[in-house]
Amino acid sequence: MVKITKHFCFSILISLLFAGVSSAADFEFVMDCGASEVYFGQKFVCQFILYSSEDFVDVEVVKFPEFRGFWSENISLRQGPMGLLAIPGPKGFRKQAIIGSYSVHRMLDKKTSEIIPMKLSVKSRFLSRNSNFGQNEPLLLLSQAVPLKLLPLPPIPVNQKSLPFFGAIGEFATPQQELSVNYLLEEPVQLKIMIQGRGNFAELNTIPLSLPEKTEILSQKSFTQGLGENVSKTFDYSLVFKTPPPKNQSLGSFLFFDPSKRSYRTLQLPTVQFSLAPNPIREELHNVALPEPEEQWTDSQPIVKSMSFWLLQLFLGVLFSSFEIAHWLSKASSRKIASPDHQRKQKWNQALQAHESGDSEKFIRLATVIFTDLLKEKGKPLTLRTSTYPTKKQVLAAAQSNLSNEQFKHIKTLFQQYDHLFSPDETAPKDQSLVKQLSESLKPTR
Repeated sequence: MVKITKHFCFSILISLLFAGVSSAADFEFVMDCGASEVYFGQKFVCQFILYSSEDFVDVEVVKFPEFRGFWSENISLRQGPMGLLAIPGPKGFRKQAIIGSYSVHRMLDKKTSEIIPMKLSVKSRFLSRNSNFGQNEPLLLLSQAVPLKLLPLPPIPVNQKSLPFFGAIGEFATPQQELSVNYLLEEPVQLKIMIQGRGNFAELNTIPLSLPEKTEILSQKSFTQGLGENVSKTFDYSLVFKTPPPKNQSLGSFLFFDPSKRSYRTLQLPTVQFSLAPNPIREELHNVALPEPEEQWTDSQPIVKSMSFWLLQLFLGVLFSSFEIAHWLSKASSRKIASPDHQRKQKWNQALQAHESGDSEKFIRLATVIFTDLLKEKGKPLTLRTSTYPTKKQVLAAAQSNLSNEQFKHIKTLFQQYDHLFSPDETAPKDQSLVKQLSESLKPTR
């Protein structure tokens, strides 16, 4: 008897530990479109319904459904913690929650279509409050579709083929039986037509109108009101009449397919009563009393017609232009003096003066500095290691890689003259050809 009691207690403990642990078998997620078959272009509502034995669940949409080849409109969507309600059905009461509702219809201009299912992450709310009982891992569910058959539209009957058909499928009506429009020739006038009902309004972008002769449609726009099943759409036209229209004009009719009756039906558009509106400009001119002219005379002229005014304007313009030109010339001169080209020319003039005076050492030193500046202008400044002046080796290496062969030949000759100048055996002569060559290499290039 004791063994039985222990076994019984152990069973109760196991049941408590795993009570409320949900499995995939506890949930069912389906897409129900409310019918087993629909026509191409017919508008219907698809509901994504979660069935479960749980009372409260946490729901997260991992992937929204895709309606490829369909026109879809989201009516409602639920996520997060929610309770399931017991709803009566064919198999009795069953707990359920509607996760999403979509208004869709198969588009007539698409050759293929496909519905990609919705994906949910679901877990029980009971275990979220009792986490000591075990892991509450979420379950991933894909919506299972209730079989839906798409039917092609039947052919239009012979006696209705003369009526225009623009792909309108559903139940349509117009609350307007008669319209009144005031018009003026060659002036825009507005005409609004409303159609309401249940159908594929998204594909009903225009309606055929029987308008009077010599009527021009300037613009056409439409706007939709309502959501889901019951919708109204207003078509707004801007018209211009070239000739007077008749007093009464029927706007005609068009064909639509009614899925509930499985047949084509005709929607009669309203009749318009046209009346000529009074010309507001003529009425205003007729009612306006023109004042008598005033007999006032003067010999004075406006200031803008006097010669003094224009001479003053000319003087001020010349004065302002002179200041602008002087300022521009000053800035140009400053830029020229500060330019590397001008600085190099000044140093070369100093080098020539030193040569003429017989100061060969100063001449060679200044020529070397000018070559160094020329290398800096080329974008290759020399790296100085031990002094502020570059060595002969640095200048020759930079000149060989950045200057022309002729310039490199000249600077090499310059350093040979420099070595000859300080030779203990000989005195450096005044080499006029070297000066001429250096003058060609170091003259301004800009």
